[in-house]
Amino acid sequence: MSTKELRRVEVFSQVRSRALRLVDAAEMLSLSYRQTKRLWWRYRLARQRGRACAVFAPTPPPGSGPSLQALRGERDEATETAAAGTGGGRPRRWGRFRSA
Repeated sequence: MSTKELRRVEVFSQVRSRALRLVDAAEMLSLSYRQTKRLWWRYRLARQRGRACAVFAPTPPPGSGPSLQALRGERDEATETAAAGTGGGRPRRWGRFRSA
């Protein structure tokens, strides 16, 4: 972890022990109150999951995962397989309103 991330963990541990308020933490970290509130929420969720150190890790850069075309190809293959298995030839819907 970088020194910046360690500083954030230190400040949020003080917020957790109620020695600091979020407003004061925002000033100490040179962030806006809203940004500090977002980071505090992420810190709390990660602590519940037992991964407090992973909270401030940078997100992977765009393009490091599978491409959009590959994901679309997988979706199309799955749709064709589902349509062939139902016998009706009608593709299954993806998302909130699925057809039975």
